[in-house]
Amino acid sequence: MDRKTDKTMVITTLVCLMPLILSAILYDRLPEQIPIHFDVAGEADNYASKALAMFDNMY
Repeated sequence: MDRKTDKTMVITTLVCLMPLILSAILYDRLPEQIPIHFDVAGEADNYASKALAMFDNMY
């Protein structure tokens, strides 16, 4: 790999890991139920536990 590819790999890896890191840092501050789906009016119509909402969508 050349230098440009290495730099791109590091940057994209960090960007992908940021939600995981942020979720771990803010986990205790989150409410127990988090809206995960919204209707056309913008009202929440489905909820999940904070563990499911924060960590299940990472893959």
